[in-house]
Amino acid sequence: MVSRRLQSESGRHDFLTNVSEKVKSGEVSQEEMTAHASTLGFQLHEHIQADNGRSIAGGETVATFLAAVTFFLLKNPATYLKLQHEIRSNYSSLNEITAMSAQQLPYLQAVISEGLRMYPPGSQGFPRTCPGSTIDGHWVPKGVSFIQSNLLPASLTSYNQKTEVYTSAWTVTHDEHNFHRPYDFLPERWIGTNRVDNLEASQPFSLGPRGCLGKNFAFVEINLILAKMHYAYNLHLINEDLDWLKQSHMHVMWWKPSLNIRFERVTR
Repeated sequence: MVSRRLQSESGRHDFLTNVSEKVKSGEVSQEEMTAHASTLGFQLHEHIQADNGRSIAGGETVATFLAAVTFFLLKNPATYLKLQHEIRSNYSSLNEITAMSAQQLPYLQAVISEGLRMYPPGSQGFPRTCPGSTIDGHWVPKGVSFIQSNLLPASLTSYNQKTEVYTSAWTVTHDEHNFHRPYDFLPERWIGTNRVDNLEASQPFSLGPRGCLGKNFAFVEINLILAKMHYAYNLHLINEDLDWLKQSHMHVMWWKPSLNIRFERVTR
């Protein structure tokens, strides 16, 4: 794929355009470009799966976010009631709720933004091959090239090991330099003027050509599901002793603890 992309004369820009230009100028090797392309391919595999010719984006990541934000809401009753009131006072029936109208609800948007800050679904970030540099006062080596062989002659098993670095979205959004009370679920920080927090530090979908392709679709899903769910049901947390953050583990994607919820349908 990388070789075909480098030979392409198309003037259409895509997520590999910037890297391709750097390869042609000699700034980046073709091997490095291949590494970056394969990383994105893995992310696409997680976010977009083919099903009988149809593409489904944002499956696991949206489910992860919905579970996390539900936990944070139920552990913060005042916030949960405020969200319920906003949704239920703006609609008179379930059928009125659309993703577009839900995106106009300010407190719902604040809850979503704070949930993404607290528990960014793709927290690991995209890796970069380090050329050898000092990062935050620590020397990060370029990595070494060596030949590794167990069964085959060394001439057939040349292998380049490189040092990769990445920025964890979770670490950035839980740094007190960026957010005050970083472990507290505070949707209000996203409403009005906020001179305390660096809101731009929260970029759960990343930025630029390698930003999440399913971002807009994810927001449609999230807004529609949250608005309809909290209009139609009262939610009750069963495992109240659950420590969501402590029991979560990051291995490219989140490994989440079990979340047990009782749904009580609202009668009108």
